[in-house]
Formats: sequence, C-alpha cells, structure tokens
Amino acid sequence: MMVSAFGLAWRSHVILRRPLIYCVPKVQYSSSVVAVGSVAEPVTVMVKDEKDEVAVRRRSRVGKDNKQPEWKKFSSKELGIKMSLISKPTRLVLSRLRKKGYEVYLVGGCVRDLILKKTPKDFDIITSAELKEIKQTFIHCEIVGKRFPICHVHVNDTIVEMHTVKPANLSFVEDRARILRAVRIAARLGFRFSRDIALSVRELSGSVLRLDKGRILMEMNYMLAFGSAEASLRLLWRFGLLEILLPIQASYFVSQGFRRRDERSNMLLSLFTNLDKLVAPNLPCHSSLWIAILAFHKALADQPRDPLVVAAFSLAVHSGGSLLEAVQISMNITRPHDSRFHELLEYGDVLSQDALIDQVVDLAASAKAALCKMTDRYYVSQAMIKYPKAPRSDLVFISLALSLRVCKIFECIGRGMGKETVPRRGEKINYESLALGNLPEVRHTFARIVFDTVYPPNLKRDST
Repeated sequence: MMVSAFGLAWRSHVILRRPLIYCVPKVQYSSSVVAVGSVAEPVTVMVKDEKDEVAVRRRSRVGKDNKQPEWKKFSSKELGIKMSLISKPTRLVLSRLRKKGYEVYLVGGCVRDLILKKTPKDFDIITSAELKEIKQTFIHCEIVGKRFPICHVHVNDTIVEMHTVKPANLSFVEDRARILRAVRIAARLGFRFSRDIALSVRELSGSVLRLDKGRILMEMNYMLAFGSAEASLRLLWRFGLLEILLPIQASYFVSQGFRRRDERSNMLLSLFTNLDKLVAPNLPCHSSLWIAILAFHKALADQPRDPLVVAAFSLAVHSGGSLLEAVQISMNITRPHDSRFHELLEYGDVLSQDALIDQVVDLAASAKAALCKMTDRYYVSQAMIKYPKAPRSDLVFISLALSLRVCKIFECIGRGMGKETVPRRGEKINYESLALGNLPEVRHTFARIVFDTVYPPNLKRDST
C-alpha cells in the first residue's frame, strides 16, 4: 500500500491513515454552538416595553481606536422571536420588575433557544434588583441558598428562579471556579472580558489554588479537550493563570519571550491548535490526550530533536509500537518541516537506522520523564524560580492514576517492542472511544497531532 503524501511504501499490516495530515474530515459543530457563535458576543434578551416586545442586544468588539465596545440592539421581529415562546409566569416576572424600574434580562441557553425559534425548557433571569427588593415586589417569593442565594418566585404552580447582578470581584470571591469558567467560555465563544472582569481575574487569579484538585482538572479538561485549547492557553497566559495552573508551560512561554498579549504562535500553541481541529464541544477527547501533548512538548523543549526523530516517534506511537517500520518510513520523508520551532533541530548529518531508533526510544523515555516532572510538586514549584515576580505555585492536579494512563501512550516504544501490538484500524476517529480514553484511539490522535505540527499540510519548501 502506498502513502502518496510521504512518497514511500508502508506495508499493509501497519495501518497508517491516508496520510496522517489529511485523514480526518472537518469537525461539525453542534447547532447550539453555531447559534451562540453566530451572535459573536455576549447576548441578552430583555423585555423592552409594556407591549411585551423583546430586544436582543449584542456587544460589538473593541475597534482599532480602542474605544469601549457599544451595545447593539436587535428587535424580536428581526430575529423572529415570538413572545409565545416565553412562558407566561416568566413574562409576568420580567414585566413587573421592569415596571418597578429595575433592569431584567433573560440570559443563557434560553436566549439561544429563542433565536433558534425553539421553546426553552427553562429560563434564566438576572436583574439589577437586590434580593430583598425582589422579595418586596412579589408576595410569594423566598430566598434560598446560603453560599449563593437566589430568589424563587412562585407564580401559580410555577417557580421562576432569579439571580441578582453582582460585581465581578464579589462573584469570583463567592465561587473561585467562576474564574476558570469565565476563561473557558471566553475562549470557546470568542468573547472579550469587560474591564472590571479582566481586572478581577488578574487580581484573584491566585485564589484558584484553593479549589479542589479534582475541580481544577475538570475545568482544565473543559478548556483543553473541547476544541478551544489554544485560545484557552492564550487567555490563561494573558491573565496570569498559566503560571499558577501550569507553571512548567508558563516558564516555556517566558523563555520564548512571549508577551501577555502576544499574537505570535509557538510549538506548544501549534500542537493545541491541531488538537482543536480534531475535537469540538460535542466531540471531546479524554484528558489523557492533552496531558500527553504537554508531556511530549516538555520533553522536546528540554532537548530539541531532529524532525525525522519526531516523525518516527509519532509514526511508532500511531502504529502501536512498530518502531522499525516507523523509522524506515521516516528516513524516506522528503517534505519540509516547520522550521519556526526552536524545539526542532535543523537537518544535520543523515542518521543511520540504528541511531534513529535509539533517538526515538530516548524521546519516548524523555516524554515519560517529563510526565513525572509535571506530577512532582517540588519540580513544579521550581519551574518559575528564575522569575522573582511570578507567583509561586506547586499545584499538581494530575492524579497518579491519570498519570499512569498517560504513560501507557508512550510505553509501546522500545527496542523489540511492537511485534505483537495490534494497531488501531479505520480511517475515521471513533469519538466515543476517544472520549473514553481508549488507548489505540488516543495514540492515533496524539500521533496525528504531533506529525501535523512538525510537518504541516501544504507547507512550502521555502517556508521560514
């Protein structure tokens, strides 16, 4: 069987998809994500006047003159929103609060459903009124919750739930996880933080260390496994969260001279850009995949390698450990690699087959060693030691069980290994298996990401 993109032969019992850089179709995003994304910025629905008209408003992006963004209003007629889609109890609550002079909005998923002309299952309401003012407005109203109090307004047999608008700093103090959720939502939907939210995120960034490690892992997985990893990493870096959550990766950014608002890329970001091309909010990957990417990059940043070594490494992982055949293929690759990355050495003397095998095995060992460093609290605490102004963090949120699971991705590479391994077959990603962390599926996707980063599709030979 011939692999035309490589310009070389690959024996049929080692299944390499046709070829790594072209074999996955475009990811189709769910309709809900498309609906929210099409609005482009934070959206609210509000009762406009006594006629029960609805206005949807959108915040436009900051212009080149750095002026504050302005709100744009859209009428219900423009968007085809019918008041009949909003339940009567909800309309009653909205109208009464507005008559009292308070601002009140429908927010969240119900806005998306209304724009899609669907009847929302429930309605999220926020208002400028304080809890006690809501209680004074409605006879049948109760305040529930101690840590995060909200109002339940009883209208006939229906309970309408209401939240009050709080300053960003107070909201983040009440629930530190909101800081990470804010980053995740902004990254996934392309939103921009308002000035007060941005300041609060920076000032309270250190408070996320008080969160449960399991919660931090969950929030990080939401950021990195659902198609917005590259944007999430940029925001974490911009707002001083990366050095707290991932100090090792933050030290890499500093070593690369990466500024907080830098628009350039680097190899770490490029790896996650390629991950983002393969996953989506409705087609996520298992956390072991993005952790493996972090460990692999750490190994490569510590010791740059010949591009052919990385190519052979990715092919060996892809095939489940067929090292000799992976090396033979890589030795015939004539395509140009991405020379922008400091982690990749310029081509030097031609490596012999044995030398290439040795270096691939060494890279696999280095990736496992890097994973150990990422789970060593002392090593993590020293990652930013060269930068006195950086906050100190020894946070390790990767559990031992998860670390061992990631390690298995690289364990297929070694001399004499891979003879009895069965590579994953088929051309399409099995997203159910990928989400569950199926080892062959994770290996395949990991290898695909690495190869496409080092040898980008359609890269010109004179690329610099």
